[in-house]
Amino acid sequence: MPWVRLDDHFDEHPKIAAVGPLGIALWVAGLAYCNRNLTDGYIPWTVARSLLSWEFLDPTTAPGPNGQLCYRIGVSSGVRGQDVDSDLVIGLLLAARLWEQADAGYLVHDYAAFQPLKADILAERAQKQAAGRAGGIAAAQARAVAPATAPAKAPAQAESKPVPVSVSDPSPDPPTAQTKKSSRLSPTNGGPPQNGKPSDLDAAFINRMSDRFAADLGGHRGVLEHIEIAKAHRSWASWRNKQRGVLNWLLREQRSALAHHRPGQPKREYRPPGDEHMRHKIRTLAAALATADPTERARMRADLAEYQTQLAALGEPAEPVEDEDANRG
Repeated sequence: MPWVRLDDHFDEHPKIAAVGPLGIALWVAGLAYCNRNLTDGYIPWTVARSLLSWEFLDPTTAPGPNGQLCYRIGVSSGVRGQDVDSDLVIGLLLAARLWEQADAGYLVHDYAAFQPLKADILAERAQKQAAGRAGGIAAAQARAVAPATAPAKAPAQAESKPVPVSVSDPSPDPPTAQTKKSSRLSPTNGGPPQNGKPSDLDAAFINRMSDRFAADLGGHRGVLEHIEIAKAHRSWASWRNKQRGVLNWLLREQRSALAHHRPGQPKREYRPPGDEHMRHKIRTLAAALATADPTERARMRADLAEYQTQLAALGEPAEPVEDEDANRG
């Protein structure tokens, strides 16, 4: 099951301080809903108002003839006050930009930078299922070979009746724990290098980002400059998934570039965040189709069709998707 990822310093962020304890409660409940239902940060309007209740029963009183004492949370300033409802707390999250307004609901701000996306989770599940099937097949083949070879060796050993003799063991001494450890870590034995680790931003990822954003961010050089700016940002060290963080950064810069036309570049229509978010989900889900097993692939195709329908409802053209199996069928 997916887990909600929260940095242990999240309570020190100015946005969190602005919404207070009620806003924190609804924000965390929204993250749990998105991860549990794989919505990629989208929360429908009706769900947002049913995530939390602002009433609770008094635990110190026993139920009586008239029921247990019930409290309703309220806010007050001086002699004025009002009961808390979901609209009030949602307004706090929108004002602090922890949530964003979306079509018939809300989007969690910067969700893709810190939380796993549906396509990634489905692709990981498909990989685990494929690995489990391969391991089961290998184990079954090993069990089938073992009984066939064991009876063939037994008669040969019984006929030879070898006489035990004392001989010197030419094999070297078994390696110690220290030599075993060093041999596993040695690059010459196929282990990882002792210094350094693979880069999170490899050439293939940067080329994909350049192909996608070059038209809006000043070409290949402009995309590279934006990536360097993101790496120099103070929040870079807290990004656990660098590729998702850079993608979210470039999406934000693209929206800004389209909303504020830059001189020297052709004027392009600005697409709302909801439209770009939907297209990103379609592209990510389509990329995971190739490695998914048949059961997951059918479910993913159904999700793709639903997202395309939502795009059509917004008056937007369909997102092109390459699906070799569908084309063969």
